[in-house]
Amino acid sequence: MKVKIVLASVAGIALLFLAGARATEPTQDKAATQEVCPMSGRPIDPDFHADHEGQRVYFCSSGCVAAFEKDPAKYMQKLEAQGIQLEHATRPQTHCPIMGGEIDRSAFTDYQGKRIYFCCQMCDAKFLEDPEGHIRKMESAGIELDAVPVPQTMCPVMDLEVDRQYFVDYAGQRIYFCCEPCIQKFNQDPETYIDKLQATPRR
Repeated sequence: MKVKIVLASVAGIALLFLAGARATEPTQDKAATQEVCPMSGRPIDPDFHADHEGQRVYFCSSGCVAAFEKDPAKYMQKLEAQGIQLEHATRPQTHCPIMGGEIDRSAFTDYQGKRIYFCCQMCDAKFLEDPEGHIRKMESAGIELDAVPVPQTMCPVMDLEVDRQYFVDYAGQRIYFCCEPCIQKFNQDPETYIDKLQATPRR
């Protein structure tokens, strides 16, 4: 009987030991969204943020943004250690993927539904040597490429079907109209009509 009691006691101690060991083992928590500033620990304000290597970090003030930008790697490591899942940061294309210069929006190529801009049309041929590679590199850097626009069918001034003999080129974009007087109307306030076209891309 004493032997059974001793064995039961040993088994109980072993179970308690294993349970304690499991309790002290690190657990893999699910990634958490960012709620506090990595600099101050205060709640974030979405108006204050910085983008680093395709990820967006939020802060509580502009001062914390400036401090982060002095040593971003340090605070990115801190967020990673906390298991914070940062938002994917995107930005429009502003530079040529071939030469690195500022884009000319009249120089572009369309590839698999995406529009890629260049600094000059000569970069088109180089891009087409490895289009997937260049697109992958840009998107991994947080660049959101424009979609190939749907052809314009309606006049932005009169909302009538366009007559393609009436058009104007503005900011690298060709806009069609239903008649010549609409061109004059457009030229009085082009940005208003450009915004109208962008708000209704299937026009």
